[in-house]
Amino acid sequence: MTRASRLFPTLALLAACGGSSTRTVRYVDDSRRSPPSSYEHYAIAEIMAAHHDHAGAVRELSRALGIDDDGYLRLRFAEETAANGSLRPALEILTGLVAASPRDPLPRIARARLYVGAARYREARADLDWLAHADAAGVEQDLLGLADLMARSNLDSDALSLLQPLMRRSPHDPLVVAAYAEALAMTGHAAAATEALTTELARHPAPTARADAPETAALHTALAYIHQRQGDTDQAIAELGRAIAADETFAPALTALGHLYMGLGRHPEAEETLARADTVAPGTAEVHYYLAELERGRGQSPRAEELLRQALAEDPPPDVRRSIEDRLRELGALRANN
Repeated sequence: MTRASRLFPTLALLAACGGSSTRTVRYVDDSRRSPPSSYEHYAIAEIMAAHHDHAGAVRELSRALGIDDDGYLRLRFAEETAANGSLRPALEILTGLVAASPRDPLPRIARARLYVGAARYREARADLDWLAHADAAGVEQDLLGLADLMARSNLDSDALSLLQPLMRRSPHDPLVVAAYAEALAMTGHAAAATEALTTELARHPAPTARADAPETAALHTALAYIHQRQGDTDQAIAELGRAIAADETFAPALTALGHLYMGLGRHPEAEETLARADTVAPGTAEVHYYLAELERGRGQSPRAEELLRQALAEDPPPDVRRSIEDRLRELGALRANN
C-alpha cells in the first residue's frame, strides 16, 4: 500500500485552482453520465479533506467503500474519521489493517500519527520501533510527515531514529537531508547538522529546474532554523531570503521569516511576509495564528479571535493547537472581564 495521488486530472485541476469542495461535487454531479465510481468518491473526499471538511470526506469515503472495500480507502477513512473527532474507531480500523498486512508500513505510520497527535506516546512506541527498522520504499513522504509531527511533540530523539534509515536509503534527497539535519540540531548536534546541509547545498547551489526549487528552498530553510537556534538571527534571515529566492512560493520559508520579523518587532514586514505565505498556502493554521498575534498586538482582539478560530479549524499540529487554545482562553477571559 502506498499513498499515491489518485485524483482524476480534472478534479485535481479544480483542487489546484482553489475550487471549493461544494463546487467540485456539483461539477461531478452535473457532468457524470453514470453513478460515481469509488474512485470519484475518493477524489471528492480528498478535495474535501484538503478544505478541512472532514465530515464530508468521511461521507464520501464511506460511499467509496460501499463500492470497493479497498485497504487504502479504509486507511483514508480511518484518518478522516479521526480528523472528524472520532479517534477510537479510527484506531480500531488501523489496528485491523496492521493485523491484515503486518509488513505494510503505511497503516503503522497512520496509527503512530494518531497516537502521537493524541499525546499517547507509550501506545505509539511499538509502531515507532517497527518503523525505525522498516523498508521505507514508497512511504518516504509519510515518514517525513510523521517525523515532523514527532519533533513538534518534543519527541526529538524518536524523530531522529525514524529519519536515520531514510538517510541511509536516500542520502542525497534534499527533503530527507533537511529533515534529518533539523532533527540532529534538536538533539544537540548542530555542527553535524550544519555540515550535512552545507554539503548538500554544494550539490544544489541554485535550482536547475522549477521542480528543484522547493528542495533547494527546504535546505536553506533548515539551515536558517539551525542559525535561529544558535541565536544568530541575521544569518537565519539571510538563509530564509535565499530560500525564498530559490522558490518564492515556498510557504515554510515565508512563514518562518514572518515569525522572525515578529520576534524582532518588525511588524509591517512580518505582516507582508505572512500575507504572502497565506496567498501561496491558504488554509495554513500557523500563518493565521501568527497573523492573529499581530492583530492582538494592535489591540484588535475581535479580529485576533476570528483568526484564531479560523486557524483552529485548519488542522493545526499539536504545538500550534496548544498555543491557539491558550490564546483563545486568554482572549475569552479578557472579554469576560470587560
